Amino acid sequence: MIMNILLRALLICSMLFAGPLVLAESGQTEKTQIEIVQAETAQAVLAALALSDIIEVMRQEGLAQAVDVTGGFLPSTAAVAWRRDLDAIYDVNWMKATVAAHFARELGDADMSDVLAFLTSTDGKRLVALEVSARQAMSDASIEDAARSVYRASGDASDTRRDLVATFISRNDMVAANVESALHASFSYYRGLRESGALEMSDREIIEEVWATEAETRSDTSEWLHAFLWMAYAPLDNSVLAEYSALSATGAGQQMNKALFASFDQMFAEIFYALGLTTGQALQTQNL
Repeated sequence: MIMNILLRALLICSMLFAGPLVLAESGQTEKTQIEIVQAETAQAVLAALALSDIIEVMRQEGLAQAVDVTGGFLPSTAAVAWRRDLDAIYDVNWMKATVAAHFARELGDADMSDVLAFLTSTDGKRLVALEVSARQAMSDASIEDAARSVYRASGDASDTRRDLVATFISRNDMVAANVESALHASFSYYRGLRESGALEMSDREIIEEVWATEAETRSDTSEWLHAFLWMAYAPLDNSVLAEYSALSATGAGQQMNKALFASFDQMFAEIFYALGLTTGQALQTQNL
């Protein structure tokens, strides 16, 4: 599902069940009941999308990439504390709670009955399992490279499967949404570095720095999405992919996708701000 396609960019919000204090008692009860139902619907959708499995993949990806990018230039004394911070930043329970809270709020009272009917069907469960498996596999750089190569080798000629994948990506505005999330995460990382005192840049300078990567990010994102979906959906019949693509274009499908993107965007923004902050603090320690 859309959640599995988000690119590899602190307590649950108490507002989720907060009703206006001026309401009469019966109004408060009714409001609470509505919110409970909405939260249960959101949880059912996230469970059907295998949230726990995807969050775990994202955690492992994030930890590995942070170590690869940053760990090498930190002194051993700073690196120990920095790695402890990484484990706290990529806390699985916090990640799940953050996505769940924002998703429930963004989803609102949207009717998810058709979406859940598909996700919990035999075809839907298989589709989700294939996405999770592909996402886990794509964490391996060699498999990702192979998937990209297969996609490139497929050429530009019209093909039923290629057209279905392209339509699915276009219908859900996946490239733009992922690029926006990646740029937002990068901006948040710079803000964390600045907050730590390790960087002196204005918001405008940070935006210019981040925006300079937009074209490259967009190109890489587009190829990654196509390669991922090409690999994930390879075992599926075209009819199943067409059914899901059509469902994603409905009001309920669009609402679910927008809620997912918004929820993960918020999670990644908070994670990358914290990464920038703790990395900057470690660098500051190194310079003392």
